[in-house]
Amino acid sequence: YDRLDDRYLPNKGNFARVTLIGSADWLGSDDDYKQLKMSGVLTRSFGRHTLLGGVSVDATFDGVAPSYALFGGGGLFNLSGFNLGEISGQNFGVAVAGYQYHILGGFVPGRIGVSLEYGGVKDDWEDLFQDGLVHGSVYAGFRTPIGPAYFGYGVGESPSGDTAQRWFLKFGRIFGSNSVIR
Repeated sequence: YDRLDDRYLPNKGNFARVTLIGSADWLGSDDDYKQLKMSGVLTRSFGRHTLLGGVSVDATFDGVAPSYALFGGGGLFNLSGFNLGEISGQNFGVAVAGYQYHILGGFVPGRIGVSLEYGGVKDDWEDLFQDGLVHGSVYAGFRTPIGPAYFGYGVGESPSGDTAQRWFLKFGRIFGSNSVIR
């Protein structure tokens, strides 16, 4: 379901996706497991201000996924203090709230924004949002002639109790398939 007015810098709309993945030994697979991926995003603008919220849950609900099928986190809106794929496991979930302010228009529209994210990796999908990690980011996003670009700083907790932080530069969409909020 996609009702976003813009996949790169949306002003309003919703996006939702549900995907079921199954691997069965009776079909020739080496591993037998089932996974469910669910995500949703809601955006609303008020003049030059945009609010966004989203949730993504990736769960292995039957069997044990092999290493190549683990879910990963990290990157903008996906526990921003981690690098892309820095944490992974059988189950991953994140909830995001964000604010953006429109700073440019015309040929290169842009926004500055902040995000607050909560989630993590767990062995049991029922525990995804218990004792999660808090992350956030400050960023600028622009629609360029070659596609969207985002530059910013992400920070948050790591499972070891240390601080996870990084600067990032991301090219490509942040909403929808093959993106951060997937």
